[in-house]
Amino acid sequence: MRLLIACLAAAASLAVPAAAGAATIIVDSTEDGAATGKCTLRAAIEASNSNSVKDGCIAGSGSDRIEFALAGPATITLGAELPKVSAPVEIDGPGAAALTVSGNHAVRVLKVGGAAVTVSDLTIADGRSTFGAGIYNESSASLLLTGVAVTANQAIVEGGTNAFPSGGGIFNQGQLTLVESSVAQNSAQALLASSQNASEGGGIANLNGTLVLERSTLRGNSSIAVAPAGSGTTNAVGGGISNNSALAVLDSTLSGN
Repeated sequence: MRLLIACLAAAASLAVPAAAGAATIIVDSTEDGAATGKCTLRAAIEASNSNSVKDGCIAGSGSDRIEFALAGPATITLGAELPKVSAPVEIDGPGAAALTVSGNHAVRVLKVGGAAVTVSDLTIADGRSTFGAGIYNESSASLLLTGVAVTANQAIVEGGTNAFPSGGGIFNQGQLTLVESSVAQNSAQALLASSQNASEGGGIANLNGTLVLERSTLRGNSSIAVAPAGSGTTNAVGGGISNNSALAVLDSTLSGN
């Protein structure tokens, strides 16, 4: 067990992008539309991904840092899911209480793929999707969350023949490390499908990935399955965490899931 934890901790350190030659892209607007003339979070991610100028944001350089110059507490309300983060970057917020990125109960907030990414000191909230409503970390990605609150996101499927939602807060298939972070009041909800209603991972679903929780809290997350009267089956698992792979929990709290 000590060897497993040591290996996972060593792997987690790889999630921090190299700082040499990095551009610092400053988000100065809470707007979310395209071509606003300002540096929005959406444009900043695009600039970092493509190493080019986007809207009001400077060009990324291949291993960047996104910071925020916003009057707080601030909320960025998304009209659509953010672009997938596909290049090494550090997204450094002003504090979880000072900045919220909201899916507005309509869209997933963040997807990471093909890169080593760090997100720190912000809140990801109110996302809605079938898988990973707050964050979807793909198998090709390495994601480190530090001082991040993942709150009130819903992986939900309602009606139809089969409902298989997973990862209300986070859906992980890659390498994911949470340090001094919280995953709270998220849910996976399979509702009223005529055949199968099966939900998993209200807080986090770790599917064939590597998950490390260090000095973090999972609290008040839920996995819910409800069938129509007289038909359908239900199977709800993993209110806090659904895990079928490598998991290390260090100095952390799981409570009320």
